[in-house]
Amino acid sequence: MADMMDSAERHMKGNWQRMAQQLIQDAYSQPRYSTSAKQQAAISTFAGSIHEACMER
Repeated sequence: MADMMDSAERHMKGNWQRMAQQLIQDAYSQPRYSTSAKQQAAISTFAGSIHEACMER
């Protein structure tokens, strides 16, 4: 996670940087699954929640 946060800090500024860092924190706070099917379901759910949050703004 630290590498991702550093990358966001180096390559983004202002609101984009804060948004990217929040997205990274949210992604890393999700549970980890061992099977591909559960991983894909979690990815879809996470992507859907992010998309929904973006559409609300």
